Amino acid sequence: MPNKAIELSHVYHDIIKWKSVGGEIDLRFDTISKKLDIPILQRNTALGDAITVALMYVRLKHGSPPSVA
Repeated sequence: MPNKAIELSHVYHDIIKWKSVGGEIDLRFDTISKKLDIPILQRNTALGDAITVALMYVRLKHGSPPSVA
């Protein structure tokens, strides 16, 4: 059984959209990482990107919500 695919930018957007009224939300990898205060590990490598995305997902689901500013 394959695992359910989760798009991190959709999770981030669903959380941040309620705080950002009328503005565009930047969904780039680097921006989300910076807003969540997550270091980017070995960018553009499969392992580095996978670890960074996993850390971002855990922060979004179990940490404090990201700021809009």
